[in-house]
Amino acid sequence: MKYEFFTNENYVSKVHHISASEKILRGKTDPHFHEFFEMELITEGNGKHEINGNEKELKKGSIYFLPPGNFHRIFCTPELKVINIMFDESIISSELQAKLLDSNASLCAVFNEEELSDVIAIAKQLIEEINAPDNYTAHYSANLLNCILIKIMRKAEVLPFSDIKGKYEAINTAINYLYKNFKDAPTLDELAKMCGYSPNYFRKLFIDLTGKCYTDFVNALKVSYAKVLLASNNMTVSEIAFDCGFTSLSNFYRVFHSETGLSPLEYRNKIVP
Repeated sequence: MKYEFFTNENYVSKVHHISASEKILRGKTDPHFHEFFEMELITEGNGKHEINGNEKELKKGSIYFLPPGNFHRIFCTPELKVINIMFDESIISSELQAKLLDSNASLCAVFNEEELSDVIAIAKQLIEEINAPDNYTAHYSANLLNCILIKIMRKAEVLPFSDIKGKYEAINTAINYLYKNFKDAPTLDELAKMCGYSPNYFRKLFIDLTGKCYTDFVNALKVSYAKVLLASNNMTVSEIAFDCGFTSLSNFYRVFHSETGLSPLEYRNKIVP
């Protein structure tokens, strides 16, 4: 089974680094993983959540938190009403981020009616704040998000990797490592050894789960980071190329154009006023 890769650029607000909305899910979602953090609170309905090969029941009051790189999909019977929150690492403190990533695993919880009412109220405040931003939105949104995260952590059931199928553990470990170290260009052989697999098996497993070969996946991470730098500061294209881990400017241009259809300067001119 191949899993679709969801990026920050397509799902998380570039301005506030967080997106939140109320949704209705029907049937089943496509299997996927993403480079951002995600929370989903079930406000009505029933279903099943498959996370890294584990299945969890979903019902009113269920909430789950997923760090980047977790493989999952949802089955609804027949529909679920949810509050979905997606955010990148920049909106939470390094201390809280370390606690959330300490187990390198997903967190699940079920709130009772009173607890659920409190969390829904906070989540709806967050949605309203994001939809009507002002100069205080970034700080207020971060504080509301922290409240929800702490409520989850106080009540959470951790899904440890000892209970997860080995192939998911291996690729999840590799992906989380790549998010933190892609600039250093770790090789497939190094990651395979770290995960306890032969390079040939690891290469096939990586493609089977992510739908990308190892090199393409790493290049996509580099380009994603390059887009942030191109949009947010005055670094030269050469400086950005090497800061992202490319070994030559020509390779950076080639890979960036392959991923975006634009040159780095064309991308900067398109998105920077």
